Amino acid sequence: MLGKLKEGVSGKAMASIEPLIAGQLEKLAALPPETVRDDDSFRAKFVTPAMLAITAISGGATALIPRFNARMEKTFFHLRDELVIEKEGRIQLVDDHREKLPGVLRAGFKE
Repeated sequence: MLGKLKEGVSGKAMASIEPLIAGQLEKLAALPPETVRDDDSFRAKFVTPAMLAITAISGGATALIPRFNARMEKTFFHLRDELVIEKEGRIQLVDDHREKLPGVLRAGFKE
């Protein structure tokens, strides 16, 4: 029962932050390729600001989800691997990134 409750909370959390992450993708596409490729730079320039925004809008609800920050960081790296390409020296999002985003978020957030 508790597992189902936690799963429901996680699912609702992901659904509520999906629009925010969709907006953050545009910022990701504006970053230089070397920033996106390098894990430390990606974390500093994209993951950390996005996490701050999520924390700000959640009103503390993310604290209810076990290991939320670690799972969310893993999700952002998964998102980078699945939805971002480098083409002609620029970062671009895959054509169907809006349709793929919910599934990519769920897959990255799973333990």
